[in-house]
Amino acid sequence: MSGLSVPSNVPGLSIPFNVSGLTTPATVWLNADPPTAQPTGAVALRTTPGWLERFNAWSSLFNFVKGLGVIFGWWPDSQQEKPKTRPHYTPGETPDDVPIYTKVNFWIGNDGPHPFDPTKPPMINAGGDAPDVHLFGDGGNHIGSRYRPGFCPSGSIHCYAGVDTEGYASYVLLSGNMNPTCIALMTVEIPGVERKFGFALGNWAAPCEKISGRKNPWYYANQDLPLKSAVNDVSKCVWIGRGKDNQKPKYLSGMQLRMREFRSNEAPIRKMDYYCRNYPVLNFRTETYPHVVQKWAIDPLLAGTKAPTGPFLDPQWATETEDMEESETLVTEGLPTVTAMGTFGDAAVKERNRNRYARLARRWISSPDLVEQIAMDPSVYKSHKPGHLASELCDRNAGAMGHSFVSYAEKMFCYMPTKTLYKFCEDIDEGACWSEDDNKVIVKASGAGMMTLSAADIPDLRHAHSSMNIVWK
Repeated sequence: MSGLSVPSNVPGLSIPFNVSGLTTPATVWLNADPPTAQPTGAVALRTTPGWLERFNAWSSLFNFVKGLGVIFGWWPDSQQEKPKTRPHYTPGETPDDVPIYTKVNFWIGNDGPHPFDPTKPPMINAGGDAPDVHLFGDGGNHIGSRYRPGFCPSGSIHCYAGVDTEGYASYVLLSGNMNPTCIALMTVEIPGVERKFGFALGNWAAPCEKISGRKNPWYYANQDLPLKSAVNDVSKCVWIGRGKDNQKPKYLSGMQLRMREFRSNEAPIRKMDYYCRNYPVLNFRTETYPHVVQKWAIDPLLAGTKAPTGPFLDPQWATETEDMEESETLVTEGLPTVTAMGTFGDAAVKERNRNRYARLARRWISSPDLVEQIAMDPSVYKSHKPGHLASELCDRNAGAMGHSFVSYAEKMFCYMPTKTLYKFCEDIDEGACWSEDDNKVIVKASGAGMMTLSAADIPDLRHAHSSMNIVWK
């Protein structure tokens, strides 16, 4: 009985008899072989039927002939290695080499005071569908995509989308799905590169809208972003999704960026205009579904083909250099050339996605859009952070979109549906003002009597409840 092993009731676990003192659930093994069970009665001998003997004999002969065939090569070996193919690609479309796995991760904004505190419910609208991820090489050639990565809850910092690629990614194109998501940070892990690439979407969307003149729907994220920066206390997120045609304001349907432009060892730190006005570098998209990448006609980096090596830095927080003349241009053509992605993916997978997409679309058409959902939400966001400004959110020239907001630093309340700003009642003598005790806008009258205000001056916050407020400290 030496060396005999008997499995315990733990799946996949075998324990030898000669292990002393080892206990598994409902099993105790001693330092001795178990006793052999003795028969307690007569055992009837059973004979093997003749047909079973003949079947076993033919089976043995068949296996013997098959073994000879495999040895001499005239019988196919079922154990031989199958050709390596990439997921969602058919054989023949891609090389047989092992694919490069690029991992993209999203941080979702607008969580509560602590992402792991169950007593403080997070903003239910911030989470949504992660965008589709499309990766391109330096020449604008498509090297991989990931469709419908999944749902990302609000406050999540682990929302991954893995992409099997045929090379090293330079351009990243995000295409929004139906349920918009407020994304604060995107990280990209490139094979062979020790350090991740990090890009704060919202912190670029806000300043770029002032330069480009196009509104970007951003909001405060309340996430501590792991970026090397001198100013990291005012993190923002940007809404990416596929909005309805009649929706105002519209979401961003996607975003494109070229990672190499943001690496200090390959690209110089330039003025913000360079990043926000050049579409190949950074481009917040608004078309129905972004499916093309805009690349340089003449590459200002004169890029090679070797793999990137890091580190990756966010130049927004760096000191802008003045070594470029205002008249200097790096593009000789009016618009960058466009490279289409084409059609990718297995036909059956695409058909299932289309059917699922159609079902979601029917529900989506009849449901309220994001702005309406937020307006009906009983939460009011409040913040003690100095960088969280109600006046910034209520700027009608800005694209900020989200919950109504109280700034204790400014002592102001922003009613987001109409972008109307109210002071705290303690700071004015009369008029419409924010009452912290009542958790709503009230009318404060002077000693001379009641004031005459229209209904538009008093926002309807009857649905708001103080127990649902989210306070950032």
